[in-house]
Amino acid sequence: MKAIRGLSTPTSGLGQYLEDVGEGANWNEFRSHNSGGSYRELSEALTQNQHGICAYCEITINDLRRQVEHVIPQSDDKDGKKRATDIANMVACCTGGTVQIHAMDRQRRPGRNNISCGQAKGSKNVDDFADPRTLPFLPSVLRVIDDGQIEADESNCKRSGLPSDRLTRTVDILNLNAERLRLQREKQWIGLQEETEKIEDPGNPERINAWIRSLLTPDENDRLNPFFTTTRSYFGALAELILTEEPKNWI
Repeated sequence: MKAIRGLSTPTSGLGQYLEDVGEGANWNEFRSHNSGGSYRELSEALTQNQHGICAYCEITINDLRRQVEHVIPQSDDKDGKKRATDIANMVACCTGGTVQIHAMDRQRRPGRNNISCGQAKGSKNVDDFADPRTLPFLPSVLRVIDDGQIEADESNCKRSGLPSDRLTRTVDILNLNAERLRLQREKQWIGLQEETEKIEDPGNPERINAWIRSLLTPDENDRLNPFFTTTRSYFGALAELILTEEPKNWI
């Protein structure tokens, strides 16, 4: 999970719906507004704002594996209903492993312990949950280690004034160490290690710097590579130096 910027204003379809219905705004009703076009517009806008990756686990999301996640769930007794159509309560999220598309377009559902992100969070509204839109851009308060486990970076949490146990709790709530995610991060770590050994050239450090920069910044379609924090953690201080460069369009 990395820091992201949230959308500050509603998309045109959501804005029109809110203007039309006023205080009677209802999430399920909005889903069917404009034959579903307004929801699709919102979902795509949130995804583009996050450079194409899930706000929680950082996998690539698309039409088949995407949903609008309410950070404060709709089931929350205090704020759920009134925040259901509030753009400030929304991020784009994957489907938590509940849909995996295979070559024959078959779908399978993983065991409960392998579900993550919004599906794992469900109706929980925990006061100390770390919303990715509130995390510091620099330094990273989460890190990935070589076996693919993601954990709080205690040193950077202290520097940022964030309790590390809050980040640990958030990782647990979202089940970000589900085995399917851990294995994918571990595979990426190994791939980075192998590729670094091939490309590293002591006489031309700018070559590897340019490669790392390409891994950590959006491509020509404004999309980030999946598992951003894994790449960031693998390259450590060098990655942090690159991420300080302007424009910080990776956020």
